[in-house]
Amino acid sequence: MANAELLSDEIKTFNDLAAADLTAGEIILINGHVCIAYAALTSGDEGAFVYQGDMIEAPMEALAINAPAVAYWDDTAKVFTTDATGNTKCGVFTENRAGSESTAVLELDNSINL
Repeated sequence: MANAELLSDEIKTFNDLAAADLTAGEIILINGHVCIAYAALTSGDEGAFVYQGDMIEAPMEALAINAPAVAYWDDTAKVFTTDATGNTKCGVFTENRAGSESTAVLELDNSINL
């Protein structure tokens, strides 16, 4: 599983208990919102989760992006996508990319999913 990489310190976090063992950068849904584990956590431990941030490089399905484009999290495939069907709206892709890359840069903003 590919994890997200924080490319900027411009993030907002909250603390919560990990429901499972997590690696740093692992992307999960918490109460219907896309979040990123800030550090590795063992199940049951309290830790920080990123819910908003600029410049996050994350796994992306293979398709072209014309920024800005709305980003959705596909929790089944564990990738970001532009397909809204059955996926969680969570931000905006901020860079153009060809369809051959496996990662994309986005701005995570769960407030658009409230």
